[in-house]
Parts: sequence; structure tokens; C-alpha cells
Amino acid sequence: MDLLNISRFNIQNIICSMERRMDTSYSDISKEELEISIGYTLNRAENGRHIYYSEDVRTKYANKREYSTLLNMLDSAGCSSLLNESDRCYIVRMFMGAKIINAIESKENSPEDEEAKIISKQIIQDAEEYLGIDFSDDYELINGLALHLKVAFHRLRNDLLIENPLTDQIKYRIPFIYEISSKILGKYEKMLDLSFPDSETAYIAMYLGAGFEKKTQNGFMPRVLVVCGSGFATSGILSTRLGIMLPELKITGPVTIDLIPEKLSRNTIDFIISTVDLKVDGYEVIKVNPLLDVSDIEEIKSLIFKNTYKKQCDYLIKRYDIHRDSKVFIKNLLSEDNAKFNVEADNWRNAVKIAAAPLVKKQYISREYVQSIIKAVERLGHYTIIKSILKAEAERALESF
Repeated sequence: MDLLNISRFNIQNIICSMERRMDTSYSDISKEELEISIGYTLNRAENGRHIYYSEDVRTKYANKREYSTLLNMLDSAGCSSLLNESDRCYIVRMFMGAKIINAIESKENSPEDEEAKIISKQIIQDAEEYLGIDFSDDYELINGLALHLKVAFHRLRNDLLIENPLTDQIKYRIPFIYEISSKILGKYEKMLDLSFPDSETAYIAMYLGAGFEKKTQNGFMPRVLVVCGSGFATSGILSTRLGIMLPELKITGPVTIDLIPEKLSRNTIDFIISTVDLKVDGYEVIKVNPLLDVSDIEEIKSLIFKNTYKKQCDYLIKRYDIHRDSKVFIKNLLSEDNAKFNVEADNWRNAVKIAAAPLVKKQYISREYVQSIIKAVERLGHYTIIKSILKAEAERALESF
């Protein structure tokens, strides 16, 4: 922007005014991209360089509500006379492809609005079948997905590529949701005459993943046994603080040490919170201060996340198996070209990097994806590699190879 002989303040006013008039909020990154696009277009026009679209394209964009709104904004900023009709259509094109974080539904639905609503409903119905969950009352998901699809369709049809910085993490952290999203979108590519790149698929997976987690949150929340043998006052304050600070926990107890076997035999318990040093076979135990220090809360939250994630993966594995057409075996995917054999590694992190090297070299996966694997294991534990990810990765690898 510093290289352009254009008032940045005027451009920012144009964007803010468009947001107000269109009842829309753009993301911070989109605002920066719009500033550059508008600034560069104005700079070109000042130097007698203009964009030229065909009459059909000009007519298409000139009939948009965004076009008439932009004209008013350009007039107010004193920029309108610099631009020809194609220049203005180009800027409208940029606005229509900008990532939106909030919008009020217009009373005048355009064909793009209707198309996005129809496809959104169909995608959600497909997701319901795959996941076995009813999303019919999740209006945030329904409306948010429709809004996103409207902009996404515009981007894809106009070759406006968008970067999703979380794509690799989405592929690794919620692989089943990503695979489901990819399969669902594949159904509509021919009908829409579009091809959904990984970045767009990842955005859809984020919407469906958020809806899935919201719907299953209570069912997958861990059940914990609280052990406290220090008396009524101590156990009382511990129970109260757990209820206030971590209300999502399903708590059994507090109980004394001698009652642990009985409670474990009668209840399904995921892990144990104890005020004393304790070791129980088959269960992870977190020792805490009865007053709950910040470090105690963080440790419990970490274990809540791991247990919830594990239950979600178990559920998704079963759902994925139901909809999978055929069995895929890892041994069928391994070859000398795609894997490393008889190689030593100092630690598991280096082992992951070594194993991934052939796939990175062939650009099947990126280096960022490998780092996402390592970060996820550090946060979620090795369970993710052994049980949850392998099936989805195997099927995607088979398609890629």
C-alpha cells in the first residue's frame, strides 16, 4: 500500500461503508486483500491502465446489488471517475469473493443465495446420514454453511483461490470429518461444474466438525471418579470447585480410597481425580490440590480433551466403517517408493519425519502436514496414530497412489 499513490483512508472507508450497506462483516485478512485489490485497481486507472471484460460479464456484475452500492461508495470517496465499468466489476468481483464472518440475510434472495441454500441443506442431510446425527435444529450450522457456500461458489467459478491455513491440521486432527466432507462435495462437483480444492473442503469440514462436536459434546464428556479421604470439608470444597470450573465433567464421588474398587465395578469411569498419591491399574490418575490450582485445572482439561477426542474417534470409526465400500489394508499401500524400511530413528518425532519423507518428496503431503502430525501426537497422545488416523489415511493414500 505504501508503494501506491492512493489514500488508504479512502479505501478503508469504502470497505467499511460496503459492510454497513450490505449488512456484512469481512474477515481481517479479507479486508487487507480488498485494500490491496482496490488500491492497485485505482493506481492502474490513474496511469491509464484499465481492465476490460466482455459485455456479458459487465452485464452480469452491473446487475448485482453490490455494484450499485459500490458506485455510491466510490462517488463518496471521489474515485468513481477514475474507473471504467470493467474496473468497477473487478472490484465487485473481489467483494463477492471475500471471506465473510457475519451477514444479515437479505430479503431479496439472488439465484446464488438460493443455490447455496439448496446445496447447504443437501450437504447437511448427507452429513446426517454419515454421522448418524440430526442437525435440523442447528441453525448456526445451516445458515453459516449456506453463507460460506455462496461465497465459495463465487470464488471457484472466478478462479479466486483462497488459502486455508488450517488445511493440513484439519486433515490430520479430524480426518474422518474431512474424508466425509470430501466424499459429500464430490457428489456435487459434476452438478455444479466445480472442483473443490483441499482448502475449500477443509472449510466445509470445519463447519461439519463444529456441528458434530456441539451435538456430541455431552455424550462424549468423560466420567471421572473423585477420590478424597481428608474429610467432609475438603471433599466438599473440591466437589464445588470442580462443578464451577469444569461443569462438563460427569462426576462420581468424592469417595474414600477403600471404596474405589466398588465404584469402578459399578460405574464407567474414564479417569480418576485424587487429592492423594494413588495408583489404580488401568486408569490414569491426576493428583490435585483440593483448592484446585491453575496447573490442576489445565491438567484435567488436557485429559478431558484426550478422552473426548478418543470417544469421538471411536464413534467416527464405526460410522466410517458403515459407509465404506471395501476394506483397505495397510500392507497393500506400502511400497519401497512410498515408505522407508530398516531405518533407525533416535525418537518417534524423527521416525515420523523419516517415514513421511517419500510422501513429501512426491508432494502427496506437505512438510506442514508432518509437523501437524507431531503436534497432534504431542497433544493427543499416540492413540491418534495407532487407532484413529490409520484407517482414514489408508483410504486417502490408496486414492492418491
